[in-house]
Amino acid sequence: MELSAMDPEGRAEARALLERARQQLARRIVLVGFSQGGMLAMDHVLHGGTRPAALALLSSTRIAIADWQPRAHVLAGLPVLVAHGHADAELSFHAG
Repeated sequence: MELSAMDPEGRAEARALLERARQQLARRIVLVGFSQGGMLAMDHVLHGGTRPAALALLSSTRIAIADWQPRAHVLAGLPVLVAHGHADAELSFHAG
């Protein structure tokens, strides 16, 4: 399933909730997201949320690509792990 053009409702609200949760921690974190959590993690970082020490996207995919691409420069120097299995029934390996 290709979701890169999808712009899901509630993205800004989800980013705000994640940022509030992140601010409750007194230290830098590695932000890890699985599936939709990976989409939210990337969206959060690309929209200026508190920069994590590293980012891991597990079985995730791209969304809102027209919004994300111009913001990709904020990932410079950030360690990022992207991992996706070949047998995912919801998101193909290619989409991931």
